[in-house]
Amino acid sequence: ASQFPVNQTRSYARWGHYERAKSRSNYHILIGHKAKMLQLSEDLNAEGVSIFDRESSTNLTINAKLEIILAAGATHTLQLLHLSGIGPREILDQAGIRVRVDLPGVGQNMQDHPQMGYSCVCSTHHSAARVALLGPGTDHINSGPLTLALTNQGAFLPLRTVNPGYRDFISKPTSDPVVEFRTFSNPLDMQQAISFIRYTRKYTNGPGLADLRPRESGPGENVTSDAGIEKYIWNVTYPISFHISGTASMVPKELGGVVGSDLKVYGVKGLRVVDTSLFPLIPATHLTATVYAVAEKAADIIKMAL
Repeated sequence: ASQFPVNQTRSYARWGHYERAKSRSNYHILIGHKAKMLQLSEDLNAEGVSIFDRESSTNLTINAKLEIILAAGATHTLQLLHLSGIGPREILDQAGIRVRVDLPGVGQNMQDHPQMGYSCVCSTHHSAARVALLGPGTDHINSGPLTLALTNQGAFLPLRTVNPGYRDFISKPTSDPVVEFRTFSNPLDMQQAISFIRYTRKYTNGPGLADLRPRESGPGENVTSDAGIEKYIWNVTYPISFHISGTASMVPKELGGVVGSDLKVYGVKGLRVVDTSLFPLIPATHLTATVYAVAEKAADIIKMAL
């Protein structure tokens, strides 16, 4: 979510997209339903989607007139592809699923932002003059830097040097996907995490924060060796920021890709993917705005093809 600058209210997908589209005659939202699998013809044309109605416990099929847009997120998009017989032959054979399109890249390349903590205790606080400068009008019109939520400020660990074994995704028929993050299984990632701790120390010990007299509490000023910092990182890192992406990458098929630049799934007619699955490399930021941009571009691509 973002802030709408006119009246400082929360701006998100509902106001930016849904409210403008909800009255369209060709737009329907089915709540309480779950997509089960795609219906493919013998010549591999995406013809419909099988869904489950949780309230009546019945199965339904929705037929497509033109094409199907798969936007179930990086976890369930790949699961639906697998359950529909689209994915690595080895995985589908093990699950007893008929292979319709042997596409090894489905479910591979999974990426997220690991969260690693670093903490300091400050022995002094902002002066009254600085607080007054930062927060004019805070009590009256809810504006100023101090009104921003803490989570609006963040830094992300970019995964630039990760080998294919770092990312692994396991899908089980009819159940929720099981994710094995394998965080720091590549030694290069741990080296990068250690370098971030050392870089942050330079910042907290620099002149910009000197008047606050920060004292490092985690991992601690006495922890100086790579081995000591690595032990700390293992103890405090959470493997996910709920930014899962990359499981159906927009990369050439021969390089492990799943969709092309037209967002169509290789080997299937009338099926596109439009969600974080198609990111070849996770952006070093929150994914929301990037997903909106992808969706807008996808709309242009689809309309041009009509």
